[in-house]
Amino acid sequence: MKKLYIIIVLVFIFRPVMPVVEYMVNYDYISTVLCENVDKPQLECNGKCHLAKELDKTLETKAPVHLEKATVLLDFIPVFTYKTELDFVDYSFKKDFEHSSYLNLYNYLYSSFVLQPPIV
Repeated sequence: MKKLYIIIVLVFIFRPVMPVVEYMVNYDYISTVLCENVDKPQLECNGKCHLAKELDKTLETKAPVHLEKATVLLDFIPVFTYKTELDFVDYSFKKDFEHSSYLNLYNYLYSSFVLQPPIV
């Protein structure tokens, strides 16, 4: 199923190029039979007129894109506010103790709730 989707996408992508491929494959037939300028060899058309018509057909058959302005009704404009309260703890060390031999690296985080031990 996945391969089918890939094939369909490739066909749509290469659709504008198909008249050029057809022109290259059937060059002799197009240049001798379908060319409109066979009686005028000085133009050296060789079927390019037919190729131009086919390319025009493929470009015309593309569905035109209608760019219509979308109207948005603004009857209700949702406004959301979210208030956050964050407590930041300063973990910076004082510079007075940098040169002493003893550094107290103990840090205490104050919390407002008390953890209860599990009840057996």
